[in-house]
Amino acid sequence: MYDDDTRRAITAVELEGDTRIEQWFNAICAAVANTDGSWNAVRNQLYATAADFDSAFDGTFIERFALTVDRLGDPTRTMAELDRIGISDLARAYPTLLAAQAAVGAAPGADRTTLDWLTDAQRGKLEAGLGSTWAAALTTALEDKYPPWRGATTDGLQGFVDDWSDVIIAGARRTPGPPPNAGALEWVTDAQRDKLQHGLGEIWPEFVRTTLDREYPVWRSARVEDLVQFLTSWSDHIIAEHVPAAPPPPPVEDAATLSWITAAQQEKLQRGLGGIWPEFVRTTLDREYPQWQAAPTGDLVTFLTGWSDHIIATHVPPAPPPPPVEVPVADAPSGAVAAKSEGAPGSTAKSGGTAAVPELDDDDAAEPAEIDLAVLQAIVGKFDSGDLDLTPEEADAFEALGRMPGITITVEDISA
Repeated sequence: MYDDDTRRAITAVELEGDTRIEQWFNAICAAVANTDGSWNAVRNQLYATAADFDSAFDGTFIERFALTVDRLGDPTRTMAELDRIGISDLARAYPTLLAAQAAVGAAPGADRTTLDWLTDAQRGKLEAGLGSTWAAALTTALEDKYPPWRGATTDGLQGFVDDWSDVIIAGARRTPGPPPNAGALEWVTDAQRDKLQHGLGEIWPEFVRTTLDREYPVWRSARVEDLVQFLTSWSDHIIAEHVPAAPPPPPVEDAATLSWITAAQQEKLQRGLGGIWPEFVRTTLDREYPQWQAAPTGDLVTFLTGWSDHIIATHVPPAPPPPPVEVPVADAPSGAVAAKSEGAPGSTAKSGGTAAVPELDDDDAAEPAEIDLAVLQAIVGKFDSGDLDLTPEEADAFEALGRMPGITITVEDISA
């Protein structure tokens, strides 16, 4: 009718009296109904509310129940199955299932108190930890944590010892009952302390107390062995939940100096932008990465790797304009210079020691003029020496030259 896990959950604790049996299953179904149904949530709810149904359902009682349920294949599914079966059917099934469980695997008349069902490894561990008192300590733990143990199967008893041997050893070395000051965490074993210290550092007591308050509300009045067992089960979870995150890498001491830029990046920027590349890098960082001066070196290098091509493309200086085309004076016969019009077609050069001036069709154009080459050379010589005192002939020639439109004359050609 019920699968093995369901049967084990129903008979996980020893109950006496129909009322107490019914109230226990009432507490379980209420815990499932008032939580999300996960085993951790149901267990916490039982710690917090089970005693409202019956004062016998204290923290130690819940711990006994949890010992069995924790070892089931899927505790959450099993809790949902108990809720589905319902309080009345669970209460009716309990006595029958408990009797059947006690009979399974136990030979008629078998005396479990001899403890001969222990494995050699289990016996050796208990003797090494407790000496000659190991048998008494184990029997006390069985009576307290596993009441049906005298009729339990060998596998069930050995499984109990595997789970509880460390707790039994730790508890037997200390004064029975709750520690005088549970909040001081003096009950934590050396092995547990080392594990928590390694995982969390000096702040481990704070996280242990926080977890105990949340998951085991009655812990300050619990017995030493119960506290040790709880911490054994929860230590990995506590460490995983509170392990400090790795600190972020420190920011560059002075990012604005750009000392963090790699040699390859500097070479690329220098080649693309010349010596002014730092200015453009800082401008881009200010605009696209405002917090860059407090960023880690690795983040800055990664940013520049992605943006260097863009920086170069948007800031590369334009190419200089091509130089103006210079039209030299055409070679003239000895003693004359040729004047060439850039804008008037049809101009011709005349010989005889004079420069030919183009004939213009425009009515307003200057009359053709002939300028003696020697006069031009005299004018250039004076200009070179800074002497602006021209003779009348030189002044007339200079004025005539100024009236000629579209003429380019180089000093080199005149001086030649």
